[in-house]
Amino acid sequence: MFFAAEELNQASQVIVSSKLAWIVLVPMICSIIIYMVGCRNQLMRNLLSVAVAAYVLREVVSLYPLVQQGVVETQYLVLPLIEYSLSLRVDFLSFVFAALMSFIWFLATIFSWPYMEHEVCVSRYFAFFIFTLGACLGVVMSGDLIAFFLFFELMTFSSYVLVIHKEDKEAMSAGLLFLVMSIVGGLILLWGIFYILFGTGTVEIMPLLQKINEAGLNQPLIITLFLIGFGVKAGMVPLHIWLPRAHPVAPAPASALLSGLMIKVGAYGILRVILMIFTSTEILEGAQRYANWSNTFGYVVIWIGVVTMFLGAFLALQQTMAKRILAYSSVSQMGYILMGIGCAAYLGADGAMGFVGALYHIINHALFKAGLFMMVGAIYIHTHELDIEKIGGMIKKFPFIAGTFLVAAFGIGGIPGFNGYTSKTLIHHAIEKAYHLNHDPTLFIAEKIFVLTSALTVCYFIKLFRGMFLGEVPEKYDKEYKPSILEYIPLGVFAGCIMFIGLFPQVLYQNLIIPAMSGFTFDPYNIEKYILDLNFFTWPDIRAILIVLVLVAIIYPLGTKFNLFKLKFPVWVSMEYSIFRVMASVGWKICVFAQKYLDGGVNNFYMVSSRSMRKAADMTGNFEGKLMDFYEGTSDISRKATDFAGDFEGKLMDIYEGTSDMSRKATDLAGDFEGKLQDIYEGTSDISAKAKAAERNYRKRRVLGWNIKNINIAGMIMAFLISLFLFVFFIYSRFR
Repeated sequence: MFFAAEELNQASQVIVSSKLAWIVLVPMICSIIIYMVGCRNQLMRNLLSVAVAAYVLREVVSLYPLVQQGVVETQYLVLPLIEYSLSLRVDFLSFVFAALMSFIWFLATIFSWPYMEHEVCVSRYFAFFIFTLGACLGVVMSGDLIAFFLFFELMTFSSYVLVIHKEDKEAMSAGLLFLVMSIVGGLILLWGIFYILFGTGTVEIMPLLQKINEAGLNQPLIITLFLIGFGVKAGMVPLHIWLPRAHPVAPAPASALLSGLMIKVGAYGILRVILMIFTSTEILEGAQRYANWSNTFGYVVIWIGVVTMFLGAFLALQQTMAKRILAYSSVSQMGYILMGIGCAAYLGADGAMGFVGALYHIINHALFKAGLFMMVGAIYIHTHELDIEKIGGMIKKFPFIAGTFLVAAFGIGGIPGFNGYTSKTLIHHAIEKAYHLNHDPTLFIAEKIFVLTSALTVCYFIKLFRGMFLGEVPEKYDKEYKPSILEYIPLGVFAGCIMFIGLFPQVLYQNLIIPAMSGFTFDPYNIEKYILDLNFFTWPDIRAILIVLVLVAIIYPLGTKFNLFKLKFPVWVSMEYSIFRVMASVGWKICVFAQKYLDGGVNNFYMVSSRSMRKAADMTGNFEGKLMDFYEGTSDISRKATDFAGDFEGKLMDIYEGTSDMSRKATDLAGDFEGKLQDIYEGTSDISAKAKAAERNYRKRRVLGWNIKNINIAGMIMAFLISLFLFVFFIYSRFR
């Protein structure tokens, strides 16, 4: 199927399907059943594990017709208190990752059957092995950043159990480093998610550049947080230190998934953030295409990829333990992927070449690296030795494994006719295009390092193949081995996929890689001109590989002759000891200082303040006692005053009753006297005038005279007592 450029940018329809939830939940639920069954029947446990992996693969593949039509979505309300609906969403890019994971997981589950036959805690291994499948699928099928983080952490904790499966000192140390770095990376990732949520009000995985600009968020800070959070899982230098320690101690099938798939989750996150979230919904024109922070960080990611690819290849050359060589090789190959993503971000709307190169190499690396770990694991099943200086001649004992190993080595080396050639060619085109954009000399140097690293990649696989398969067989391994058919099936499938993609690159390119660009803002003209009908087998591309092989012909003999592949560096040179242990030591000293001085100061302050509060409480209690004594004294005085007022009032009432009788008698006397005066007044006017004057004087004295009824002694005393009570109550309540 061939897609026109216009079709990639059309708005696709949304298809609601509950199938997404079952794809994620079935492995998680069945992992419990697998463990319970494994305690009783080992055969049923193995069959059930393979059946669950097969079911997931079938269901994921069945999504292909749906994602061709649009985006498949589903939502479930899982946190009603905060009204959060868990969103699952699958576009074509998510489908590519989900299909790749479920396919390789199915093969790894089959290979786990013979590999784990003589191991301990096998039921626990299969339970967490299948549970991690559901967590990984949940990561790439998440519809928002919150769901992404939740599944990301589930994947971390479940894969931790796989890393420490042997439970020896080395495994526990590697697992602790893996867990600590993963948790720190997850917290940094969560910080970036919350920053976007509080600024834009959404955590959807969609173009958010316009909302981020409107909110005035610090773009460099956000991208840095996401780059560190995802870079830990991706094995990006200098955050790669857990990977060479975790992969060798884990069982080979788990190492295949750690290296082939789970580190791709980090690449998936970086790809989504830089190439989708930090892009505009529209294709910018002119200088605006390269005027945002995504382009600037694209340049940074290019150089992170360059350093990662070269350092990983160089360190792989110095190892003698097969799984550690493959672990450093995974670091190096992640550098290629990061370079492709960086080129896509640096070129902006013209970065489709970097995108397809990175995605193609993610698929190719997952195939040949997962296959390589299982091939090395197949040797380990029978020899229990992986040091290439102690083992050799295995091509005589395991010719089929040696043949599949050689195919995978050709694939990772980028030899034409094998899958790695296609993706490395695309990434090489992308870095050349990035250089020609501004003719930046640093990008010219980056391209040369790319070529040199490709030569080093071939060199360390020559070293690995010679050490394991060529030469004489050590005496203790000179016996007949009978590998199981279950070992051969996954290895043969991996070798077949590597050769098929290498010989027919357009099949995968046209049906998975190009459709995955839908939803990203790449220029349709650029896609039409440079991407759709790209021919991989051209003389310039073949010549680039010949240059790599010429460098191999120079570097490998010189390195072997002068022992450049057996360099022993002092411990302080490693990043773990020179950077991370120093950081951990400084952090520990800060914690000790905080505990000794800050925490001690807080304790001293607490003790001093508590003593002061006790003294204040004692003073308050003493004052309260004195107030109570005063209150009781005033109460006695008040009672005595009340009794005195009652006696005084009784005496006043007696006086009042006596004066009342006198008043009545005086009134009667005055009435008689007034009658006599009236008679005299009628007789004599002079006497009458004098009598009137006397009467007026008498009435005046009567009006102005003091009336004992007007004096309310009891009311005055009660008012005084109430005022005194209120005063005491106020003082007492205030100081209580």
